[in-house]
Parts: sequence; C-alpha cells; structure tokens
Amino acid sequence: MSSSEKVIVAFDLYGTLLSTESIAKELAKHYGEEKAATVAAAWRKHQLEYTWRLNSMVVFSNGTQQMVGNSVRKSPDLSPYSEVFQNIVTVEEVGKFKPHPDVYHHLAKKVGKGKEQMNDIWLVSGNPFDVVGAKAVGMKACWVNRASGEWNDALIDGEAGKPDLVIKDLGEVVERVLETSKPNEQ
Repeated sequence: MSSSEKVIVAFDLYGTLLSTESIAKELAKHYGEEKAATVAAAWRKHQLEYTWRLNSMVVFSNGTQQMVGNSVRKSPDLSPYSEVFQNIVTVEEVGKFKPHPDVYHHLAKKVGKGKEQMNDIWLVSGNPFDVVGAKAVGMKACWVNRASGEWNDALIDGEAGKPDLVIKDLGEVVERVLETSKPNEQ
C-alpha cells in the first residue's frame, strides 16, 4: 500500500459500533451516571473524529439502508458523530447477507476498490461470522472481542481464518490498524 493511500476501515454496526455493553456503565461505577455519560460521549466523539482524520470510514451492515441510516442518525451514542462516516453500505442491493462473499465485494465496489484490492480494506466487527466472511474474500479483519473470549470459529482452517487483529474496544482500532497497515520496512 502506498503511503499516499488512505486505509479503508468498514465498521459493522450492530454489535460493534452500537455495542451492547457501554463504557458508560463502567465509568458510572466510579463517577456516577451523569458524569459517566458525559465522559463516554466525549471519548466516543474524539475516537471517531481521530479515526476519520486518518482513514476512510464506512458503516457496513446486514440491515436495510433505511434501518441502518436511522440507527446511525438516531442512536444516542452514535448520532452525534454520524457525519464522520463517509458512507453507509448495506447488503440490501445485493439481496444476500454477510458472510456471503458477494456482500464483501459489494462493499469493495462502493468504496472504489476492485476484487483484486480486497486486501486494502479492513472490516472491524464484533461478530466472528463477519470476520470469517471478510477473511474468505481476502480482506483484513479486526475482531472486537469485548468479552475477552477465545477465537473459536473454524470455518476456515488455520491462520487464514483468524482475524488479523483482536482488540478489546474500538479505542484501539486506529493505532492497531495503521500499525499493521504500514509496509514492512527492511
């Protein structure tokens, strides 16, 4: 990848960007509900803004365009930052669902990449089936493992079926993806 190219990062929506576990819950234990919500919102804002400055970000989901668009625009956690996403790509046009290979190729087309450039796209997801689907078509994949579980999806044998990165929360995405995307310097 040339240094002038941006890294394309596609985030799964349900279970990844819209987490079932909020950082505000943990913060509330220490600072109370009101302050926790304020701190969590500020953290999320800066996290997404920083990611956007460095990359081309899209939301990629099995939902319909209307459903996903409404979730991104109306979610209390995500709506304040919806403008950082370059695009919302859904499987609706394809008529198939992740992890079918056609939906990942559809994503590539929507972000201006061909099938031969799948390795230029990262998928960030908390769903193992999504990671396996992305890897099967040659994409790079980052598994958001909030529960600190073990990778156990064996649809594709060996290293080829495992995520390129495993992170515990979205705050790690930018640094880890950019670090991994750098060309090997000899």
